[in-house]
Amino acid sequence: MSSQMFSIKSELNILRRFVDMEYNGSRRCYSEKDISAAEKRLHYKLPPPIRELYLYMSDLLLDMYYLRPLELLHWQQDYLCLFYSPESDLVWGICRKDDPNTLYAWEESIPEEDENTLWDLDEEFEEYDEENNTRGKKAVARKYSSYWDKINSRCTKAPPHLKKLEHEFRYNCSLDACGLFLVIHSLFSYATELYCLKNLNCHLGDLPAPSECEPAYFEKLRESIEREFTPISEHLELIDIFPLPMAYVHKTTNALLICDEEADFLTLLSDKTAGPDFIENMQNCLALPLRQCGQ
Repeated sequence: MSSQMFSIKSELNILRRFVDMEYNGSRRCYSEKDISAAEKRLHYKLPPPIRELYLYMSDLLLDMYYLRPLELLHWQQDYLCLFYSPESDLVWGICRKDDPNTLYAWEESIPEEDENTLWDLDEEFEEYDEENNTRGKKAVARKYSSYWDKINSRCTKAPPHLKKLEHEFRYNCSLDACGLFLVIHSLFSYATELYCLKNLNCHLGDLPAPSECEPAYFEKLRESIEREFTPISEHLELIDIFPLPMAYVHKTTNALLICDEEADFLTLLSDKTAGPDFIENMQNCLALPLRQCGQ
């Protein structure tokens, strides 16, 4: 079943504020010119959410190894890999014969006789990328694309383990929501797993497991959150997962509240202007003790 596809530009602009405070990687985001060149090569207009990810968040997502470099996008028969799954060896992408907001997963199987060549090209591309050698990257990308054209001319079967993603939550099966999820998950990982934060404070509030409390607890918590915070998207179906939406931005302070589906805590990111009084107020609002991340 097809679903309406939403632009995620406004949501990415909110999230970008928090990336800019922390990110100091060597990568850059792509330009409209870069995207147009890729579309011409692919003979396909990329859907708005993926264009917006490449324009506004590709530096972060490439460093987290969630997004495929624009130069290396290629068809595997009718399927275009866009994302590397954070949970498995499968890749995620779209089908040119189906709703472009619908995600598929598959194993990016490479014929044995072509493996070494493609691996070498991948490594060569990464080396040029690290050196910021644009000309070298473009030369390798042309070879890579040409090689996949040859593979597709020989191998006409659909990719192995191909499945259409259909889950309860939209971020698991729709391009627009998945893009938002990966950005939010990257910020969450920076704060709570990689401990990369330099210009943001990170506080955690422990939550009970949904199975261990009454549904009314999370209803009340959501009401409390929304007295101080606003969901990052007006299209709640993009971010509304159980038991809370994925992310909120504070109404007056530069602060982001992340509600990761698999974590048993809320993650509050705030800039250095948000002092102890702000944290104390948030503790009272949420009725949760907040502890400094890493302590």
